[in-house]
Amino acid sequence: MLSWLFVLQVAIAGALIPVQSSVNAQLGRVVGHPLGAAMMNFIVGLAVLITMSAVLRAPFPTPARLSEAPFWMIVGGGVMGSFFVFTALFLTPKLGAATLVAGIMAGQIVGSLVIDHFGLFGLPQHEVNVGRIAGVLLLIAGVVLVRKF
Repeated sequence: MLSWLFVLQVAIAGALIPVQSSVNAQLGRVVGHPLGAAMMNFIVGLAVLITMSAVLRAPFPTPARLSEAPFWMIVGGGVMGSFFVFTALFLTPKLGAATLVAGIMAGQIVGSLVIDHFGLFGLPQHEVNVGRIAGVLLLIAGVVLVRKF
């Protein structure tokens, strides 16, 4: 039962991507620049995460624990998250929500295949095969169809 709740949570998170991008794009127009909207996204997000950590009694990262992680690991998620949010809110009005999400999904699948194939970031290795490549090609074809029609 719990695994289905996780699938539902993932589906809701996925459905919120075009909503978040659209809301942030509107905020970017109101505040005068996409970077301003992206900053507000992360300021509010930080406040929500601090609140969630306090409510769930999750430990805050300590300097001692953070010193155990390589620098790229500490800053990587924030840099990539910032790039994602800015890109999504900047391009949603130009591409439309469907093309944006289709492109994101295609990029996620290609990136995931590379990570799986080489077993990057400590994940188990899952070699690329004909079925996986066919799935990626079909997804890319879907992006083209979403964008063209």
